Amino acid sequence: MSAYEFDLLGDTIPEGFGGRGRSYHKLNYENSRLINLLLEFWKTQSEISSALGNTKPTLCKNYFRQLKVKDDARARVEAKCLGKLMDLVDAGNVAVIKEYFVGLERAD
Repeated sequence: MSAYEFDLLGDTIPEGFGGRGRSYHKLNYENSRLINLLLEFWKTQSEISSALGNTKPTLCKNYFRQLKVKDDARARVEAKCLGKLMDLVDAGNVAVIKEYFVGLERAD
């Protein structure tokens, strides 16, 4: 099988799939981003591994650095969004400035 074949869900079928032994998991940016997103919403490791189509040991083996910072995931995403919001405020977008002050009032 070539690496360009796809299953019914549109995921690529790795080379050597169906052969002897466990297929090798390749790290990629999309999986890493998906894990960060799921960690932000406090999903369990079992839920994350099933979303990726892997087992929990494979998830822990390949993404252990990301799983360590589960508590910080939500704060990191909020900080990134606030940074983008601040860029729009600096550009002078009035609607964003109003939303920024509404967010500040909610935080107090």
